[in-house]
Amino acid sequence: MTVGDYLVAIRKKSGLSQGRLASLAGVSQSTLSDIEKNGRDPTLSTFISICNALAVSPAKSLSIIIGEDSDVSQNYNPFTDRILDSHEMEILYSLIDLMPSQQAASKFRTRVEGVAAAGSPIVEVDFSDDEYIRINPKYMDNQRFIVIKAKGDSMLPDISNGDYVVVQRHRKPRDGDIALVFFSASNGYEEYSIKRYFAFNGSVKLVSSNEKYPPMIVKQDDILSIEKVVDVIRNNA
Repeated sequence: MTVGDYLVAIRKKSGLSQGRLASLAGVSQSTLSDIEKNGRDPTLSTFISICNALAVSPAKSLSIIIGEDSDVSQNYNPFTDRILDSHEMEILYSLIDLMPSQQAASKFRTRVEGVAAAGSPIVEVDFSDDEYIRINPKYMDNQRFIVIKAKGDSMLPDISNGDYVVVQRHRKPRDGDIALVFFSASNGYEEYSIKRYFAFNGSVKLVSSNEKYPPMIVKQDDILSIEKVVDVIRNNA
């Protein structure tokens, strides 16, 4: 069984959409899609994050994939297995960071967790889940903060194409704050977007800094998550 086949089976069994699982795991939907299609192998840390988002044991999952345990399509119930607690995760990530292949994630550097649209909706993006950038040490807690790459010009001059935003997880923005919004779009896809947030008659109004983009009105029921952007890291490349 491949990693991709396993994750698709467990995701469907848990009733999660691909976009929702990507959000819970802190990876981009394009990355998760590539992994599920066996187009790329996940890093160990990404695999652990996806397993914990699915509430399954990473170790048990690996044993299933390599064929040392019962097949997931038969009597295996992944939800009875214990997942790693926060302390165990902290120890495991510390060990991962000591591996030679993980040296890019050195002190005060963190992994870029995905890409969000700052302009037109993103259909395909060129993104590597092994991209790391240097950040302020106060944002090193990846349980509280994640870094997302912006694509597009709708937030100019506040955020340029290729800049990075630091998102504080589970912190709802106030009116006028820049936020990372995950929502179900009218085209049927689930999308991430970076916009200014405003509560609006029981809905949410998402406003671009660049005036050529009209505001977006999204129903509350279509909002999957809204988290505050607390910093912008300029891409000087």
